[in-house]
Amino acid sequence: MYNTSYLLRDINISNLAIPYHYKFPKYIPYGHSCYIGYPCGSILTSVIELSHFIIAHMNQGEYDGYQLLNASTIDIMHTIQYPDGDYGLGWVIWTDSDNNNFYGHTGGDYGVATSVSVRINDESAVIYFTNGEPIRILQFNAWKLFENVLFSYIK
Repeated sequence: MYNTSYLLRDINISNLAIPYHYKFPKYIPYGHSCYIGYPCGSILTSVIELSHFIIAHMNQGEYDGYQLLNASTIDIMHTIQYPDGDYGLGWVIWTDSDNNNFYGHTGGDYGVATSVSVRINDESAVIYFTNGEPIRILQFNAWKLFENVLFSYIK
């Protein structure tokens, strides 16, 4: 992930989408920013670069012939850590109504909403980034519907 960073100074800003906020009746662009707690969020990357990280997770820590993470570390990350919980180490873990098992993570910041969901049963994944935050439940539900439709086409 050579074009991924928490720091704006390490990224070519011309490659970044402009984040937007909806304020009736129009979208207003935000500037690019980071915040002081950047290790817990604000990572700057692309769907392609994040897909490399997800492929490593799907392959027990291996990507492109390199063992990036120990398989035992991946197993621990994908294991629920608290009784009656749904959270591993960095991943939400769930089962849908069709008994498909997933792990994933969402993110959001000013003008940005992201999601990655991995369906373990068939080792498929859906990643999406938007340059607008889900400020209304309707938007959030629309994005989840979009994700479900994409998974329905992967058989």
